[in-house]
This record gives sequence, C-alpha cells and structure tokens, in this order.
Amino acid sequence: MRDGIRPLNFEDQKQIENLAWECLQNKDNITVFPIAPTKKNSQLFYRLEIFPLLLSENPAFGFFSKGELQGLYCCTISSECEYETQYPLAIGGITVVRPSQRRLGIGTKLRNHLIDHLKKMKIERFIFEIKADNTASFSNAINVAKAIGEESNVKIISFRGEAANNVY
Repeated sequence: MRDGIRPLNFEDQKQIENLAWECLQNKDNITVFPIAPTKKNSQLFYRLEIFPLLLSENPAFGFFSKGELQGLYCCTISSECEYETQYPLAIGGITVVRPSQRRLGIGTKLRNHLIDHLKKMKIERFIFEIKADNTASFSNAINVAKAIGEESNVKIISFRGEAANNVY
C-alpha cells in the first residue's frame, strides 16, 4: 500500500472504525454531538457518517503511514444532499486524526488535498464547521481556516460556532 493521501474505499472500514475508536477513547467529539466512547459507536460512526459518503461517491480521503490510517477528511457535495442549491458547494467536513499523530500537519494536508479535489470538480464554495473544543483555540482554528482558504484560493462563506451552554 502506498503511503500518503488516497481516496477512502469500503475496504478501509476496519481502519476507519479503529481510528474512530481511538479518538472516542481520547474523548474526542468526532460527530456534531458528543457520543459515548464505545466500540458500537465507532462502528456506527462508520455506518452512519462515512459509509453513506463512500456509497454516494462524495470526496473522502485518508492519510496513510506504514499502511495504517492516521487521519481522514471527507464532505458532502451539494448534488448529493436533499436541497437544491443555487451553485455547487461542499457541505460539512469530517476531520478525524489519530491522537498520537496530531500537530503534524495531517489535517491540513488532508483539507488542502480535498480543496484541490473540489476545485477540479468545479466546486469553489465550502461550508464547514470549527468546533469550540478544537485542540487549537477557537480563534486560532478560524485563522487556520482563513489561511487555508486564501492559500487554496477558495472563498470561505460560513463559519458555524459551537459553544457549551451551562444553563439548564
């Protein structure tokens, strides 16, 4: 197997589930809402989040080192969502990087690769989320996103903020 970035496929299921399991054990939020760190949830992450993207041939890429999946990045393109959009765009974006491999630029490499792929597909608009509990500070995460947009010559049209609400 070639190391580096390549498209994910159905044969990567076990590696994706193992990556999700490791991240869940690390108490990472790999979905838009917090899920419990269970093996079942790592399998559901693949079945509910990744499998549909692969089945619909949405962009999904993995970073491999020594044949092992170290991180993944994927999104939905507007032609695959229920709404009819005014122009082609990419929606969402799931980034998952193995805890021991963070701060090595894997997420940035995957995002840049995905943006290049989207540009080849004539998709120049990308709506994505930055979680408030991102390991980098929220404002730093926004600055990184802006830099990625400028570097890739992609217009960032939306940031969605998320914060904890301690009022019950």
